[in-house]
Amino acid sequence: MPVSQPCENSIAVEEAYKEIMTLLRDKYYVQKFPLGPQMGNLNYKKERSKRNAKFKESLRWLFRLQSWEDF
Repeated sequence: MPVSQPCENSIAVEEAYKEIMTLLRDKYYVQKFPLGPQMGNLNYKKERSKRNAKFKESLRWLFRLQSWEDF
């Protein structure tokens, strides 16, 4: 008989990410405006994407840990 284990709910992660990003944009004006052209040697669009991906991965881990705690 297979052993079950907690699993990650990707849909919940996506919904939470969208809600949090909306709150940050609307209430705290974080990433509210589109980025302008690259300045100097720093590509702000690429940096923003990297930071947002790290944030989403952190949310994924929070949901994964909660799943294990609830198991």
